[in-house]
Amino acid sequence: MTESGEALDAYLDHLRLERRLSRQTVLSYRSDLSQHVVFLESARCRSFSEVDTELLRRDLARLHTEGRARRSQQ
Repeated sequence: MTESGEALDAYLDHLRLERRLSRQTVLSYRSDLSQHVVFLESARCRSFSEVDTELLRRDLARLHTEGRARRSQQ
């Protein structure tokens, strides 16, 4: 997904600068979102516009199977 890096950086800048979240919180967001991008790429998703409900459900099921905290899934 070619747009993922720029979109992720822009969102993380927003969290840090506009929402004034802590450095650790932003790092946690980066880690979680990067893992979502890896999943989307493995599902052959080429653009965020291709993400649909079914794909999101599959990713949430993956998180649940991995035992991730419910808060990470919201």
